[in-house]
Amino acid sequence: MVLDEVTRDLIDKSVLCWLATVSETGEPSVSPKELWGIAGEDSLVIADIASANSVANIRNRSRVCVSFIEIFRQKGMKLYGEAEIIPSSTDSFQDLGEELLTIAGDRFVVRNLIHVHVDRARKIIAPSYMFFPDTDEEKMIQESFRTYGVLPGL
Repeated sequence: MVLDEVTRDLIDKSVLCWLATVSETGEPSVSPKELWGIAGEDSLVIADIASANSVANIRNRSRVCVSFIEIFRQKGMKLYGEAEIIPSSTDSFQDLGEELLTIAGDRFVVRNLIHVHVDRARKIIAPSYMFFPDTDEEKMIQESFRTYGVLPGL
């Protein structure tokens, strides 16, 4: 299973994901996505809210990468796979997108779903973990708080 428990937990804790696609002419494109969810054993579903470029790219080249980062721990995952566009006019749109449509509510119009069939995952970790052996997650979190001027939550 590509989306193991650790990866699923990371996905749940992320506030944005980044979808990388490639245009018909080979131009890479990375864009943030605000609404997504896990869809089954090894797939994700991402809401097309303002993703005309991503949708066009996927229609030409279906290979994608989706990245999730826990910003304070500075660890994440890159998920690689094949994407398909699920238009709002299809029966599977409601079934596959039910949770995302509920979250979107009246705030966003979801034009399509981007269904990513994940076949490979790779870890993302900040270089500090590799170059400074005494770096652990707690130290990284505290350093991130200082760097970004954030106070721990209540």
